Amino acid sequence: MEMLIVVALFAMLGVVIVNVYLLSLSAQRQTVSRQNTTANLRYVVESIAHQIRTGEVDYTAPYLDDGDMGIQGSEKELFLKDAEGNSYAYFVVNGELLVSYNGQVSKLTNLSEVKVFDQAFYIDPPTDPFFEERCNDGLALTGCLATAPTKPVCTINDATTNERLGYCQCTSDIQCKSQHCDAPSGVCLPLNRQPRVTIVIGSEATAVREIEVKRLYLQTTITSRTFRR
Repeated sequence: MEMLIVVALFAMLGVVIVNVYLLSLSAQRQTVSRQNTTANLRYVVESIAHQIRTGEVDYTAPYLDDGDMGIQGSEKELFLKDAEGNSYAYFVVNGELLVSYNGQVSKLTNLSEVKVFDQAFYIDPPTDPFFEERCNDGLALTGCLATAPTKPVCTINDATTNERLGYCQCTSDIQCKSQHCDAPSGVCLPLNRQPRVTIVIGSEATAVREIEVKRLYLQTTITSRTFRR
């Protein structure tokens, strides 16, 4: 009888040891997976951050992947341009983060290792801070935004010819293409903010068992060094 009890205790102890070993192995795999995923994302984000710091946000791009045109809240794609006029576009297709350099697309992540399931780019300011809303095209006022209930007019700089050559006058932000009506001067002026981009990327490792997959988010904010005033 005592022998049966001893055998049963050793069997239970063996099961516990095996379970602890399996749990430890699974935790180790998850840790290694998270480390590899984080390392891959950090490299990718630093590559994008370098282009943001040394280049400019391309405000002329359509930004359509989120379902609306233009920059409004979070965007699913990011368009940049460098000092030489080269264009960059970052977006996700089928779980892979891609970059388009002058139309040539290449992968920044590989689906065999990492799957990107979420991405967001928050661009501030949402309108070009370098755009000067001038109406130096004479009396046509095509340089000013016409909005109801009133249309903006130009400041008059030339008292002799009465030619309208100045900035667009305004009383509210909706009258300005820059969406910024300077209250003290009453004219449309560029937003006085350094462009910056907040990147949020959600990913998970794909080279591990499904039960061991953990989702990770990486977020950072980068400010462009370009500021033309």
